[in-house]
Amino acid sequence: MKTSLLLFTVLLCVSCSSSQPPNYQAYNTSAVPIVTMQYESSVQQMSRNDVISAVLTCQSSGLRAEIVNGKRMINGSITSIPVDVVCLPKMDPYKW
Repeated sequence: MKTSLLLFTVLLCVSCSSSQPPNYQAYNTSAVPIVTMQYESSVQQMSRNDVISAVLTCQSSGLRAEIVNGKRMINGSITSIPVDVVCLPKMDPYKW
């Protein structure tokens, strides 16, 4: 029992020590990729039937529907248009 314990401690000490120091490299900012935003010049508006069917799909699966709106210039004024419908989990504000 004593030999196995002694052997275990020796192996533990030998495995944890290393002869080489770790190789730390300085943070190179030129290696970081540059991320740019891609914008679409035109956004397609969802029809009323598309929005209704997407909302019903979310509700039938037990989720709440969140409509993503875009802005469009119509007759000289900026108007919100539905672009996408996202299904999100229902949140009860009284459970906090």
